[in-house]
Amino acid sequence: MVCISINTLRVRYMVYAPTNTRGDDLSELIFTDQVSAMTRIPAPTLRYWRHADIGPASFTLGKRVVYRRDEVERWMAEQERLTRRGGSEPARGAATPVGAR
Repeated sequence: MVCISINTLRVRYMVYAPTNTRGDDLSELIFTDQVSAMTRIPAPTLRYWRHADIGPASFTLGKRVVYRRDEVERWMAEQERLTRRGGSEPARGAATPVGAR
């Protein structure tokens, strides 16, 4: 296990992320305020989404809500894929514009 130290409001929280046999992190655990900073989604919105069972996957360790960084990044990529507009390549299954036939 790798110990990740996070200093928040003069309180030191220790989060342990699992490691594989090579010793590198499988997934870093992050808190709601870090997800908020990473996604620019307000922390109260993330808390509401958790209550409504939407948004990035999270779980509790003791009394703390934590997210896996790779899961948040996966969720962000999925949101981009589902809502992307414009660009050079049309989305899969998109209709061809009338004038482009």
